Amino acid sequence: PTTINNSPIKNIGLTNQYAFDYVDLSNATYLERINGSSFASYINSAGKPLNLPDSLKYIGDSAFQTFKTAQILVIPDGVEYIGTNAFRDYSGTALGIGSSVTTIRSGAFSSYTSDTLDLIIPNSVRTIEANAFRSYKGNDAELKLSNNLTNIGDDAFRSYRGNGTGLYIPDSLASLNNNVFFSYTGDKIIMGNGLRTIGSNAFYDFNGREIVFNNALTTIGSSAFHSFTGNNSSIPGPIISIPQSVTTINTGAFANYNRIINVYNCNIWNTRGNWAPNANVVGVGSAAFCM
Repeated sequence: PTTINNSPIKNIGLTNQYAFDYVDLSNATYLERINGSSFASYINSAGKPLNLPDSLKYIGDSAFQTFKTAQILVIPDGVEYIGTNAFRDYSGTALGIGSSVTTIRSGAFSSYTSDTLDLIIPNSVRTIEANAFRSYKGNDAELKLSNNLTNIGDDAFRSYRGNGTGLYIPDSLASLNNNVFFSYTGDKIIMGNGLRTIGSNAFYDFNGREIVFNNALTTIGSSAFHSFTGNNSSIPGPIISIPQSVTTINTGAFANYNRIINVYNCNIWNTRGNWAPNANVVGVGSAAFCM
């Protein structure tokens, strides 16, 4: 129903003590809020989609945690808030996030199981909190970040499984926090022009073929690309070229990488045994005659 005693239904509270064949909220045209744990641990045995109304603005903490269906989840464009763990362990075929969300809270889509459609973070999103998409399973899906993103929390995409054609870090991001793409699976990483700092373990165990740095980067954190090997690449010659702007590379940043790394800064070349103990680090340009 859309009303009770002629009053519009605008809020749904705790309902997970009830059993449903399926949930269809598409006709709840006045509904604005689904509060915390409302449909947690719900199993959609009928295999029907979770239909959310266009009027919805707020999805509370753990509202659909461990919700299981066999269909796509589309979050309406009017939704402004997605709470902590709102869709954690959700199982469906794909995920679409509406264009009004500005912040994705901690754990909101952690361990979410999707299918092969791309995961697109809309340009309205400016903050993705810690663990928001940790262990997200996207199979062959490509991850596309918001072009207005300014902050990604620790472990936000840790263990993300995507295998897409490439991950582009938007120009709006100045830094990447620790572990943010730890054990990320994809093809290549392209750093946006605004990125200055890459945190510790940010791309630890990156399973891909290529890393493209920008010319504004200054700091690469400890173990940032630890265990990246580039062994999936068929490109001859160096896979990694450290730009001249980089002034600090911390311990183990490229540990276990055993191919060629080009550097343009003698200070970086002189500390190569600390950050790339197994690589062939070559000075080029002004660093060609480093001693």
